Amino acid sequence: MKIALFGYGKMNRLVASLAKEEGHEICAIFSQSKAQGELKKADIAIDFSSSTCVLAHVKLASQAKIPIVIGTTGWKQEKEAQEIVMEEGTAALYAPNFSVGIYLFYELLKKASTLFQNYEAIGIETHHSKKKDAPSGTAKEIEAIFDNKLPFHSIRIGSHPGKHEVVFDSPYDTIHLVHEARNKEGFAKGALTCANWLIGKKGWYTIDAVYRSLYSTDHSI
Repeated sequence: MKIALFGYGKMNRLVASLAKEEGHEICAIFSQSKAQGELKKADIAIDFSSSTCVLAHVKLASQAKIPIVIGTTGWKQEKEAQEIVMEEGTAALYAPNFSVGIYLFYELLKKASTLFQNYEAIGIETHHSKKKDAPSGTAKEIEAIFDNKLPFHSIRIGSHPGKHEVVFDSPYDTIHLVHEARNKEGFAKGALTCANWLIGKKGWYTIDAVYRSLYSTDHSI
């Protein structure tokens, strides 16, 4: 793959490093501090930038007829981004978390949300102190599983890469379901997996489509 990067912070630097190890080429980098390469030469764009820039990056990629994978969280123009992608006939995939494990965690929570209806439940998410959005994008995904009735508490401390926990409590027992990332490399690997999957497709996708593709299930809009 020839990859264009929007943003060049910690996540996209990891993406670049892993991409080179896998034999891919970083053909363009666009960030506040640098702009090098040509977007039109890319097969795919990957966005780990700022929430204020995502919509502009979707426009640039779509106008260049290049699919884009979006990992930036905290932005609120998803509907507008979808409209741009549909109008231009291109493709985009947005995921607040690219971990394979977190996808499996979502599936577990979907089942748990029906099993523990007689329990009180809360969510707790922990991230590094520099993370700007709270609750996290992943926490919002989990809230949606519980029909947005799950109160979530956010903790920002140190250098923690990410932990999401749902606690079910009754007068008789307490059950904890936890996903904890060890590092950010898993997110970078997932972003590259999604990027490779998205090439050649059209429409707006979520990570659910990637991991269910083995079953030939289409989750585009």
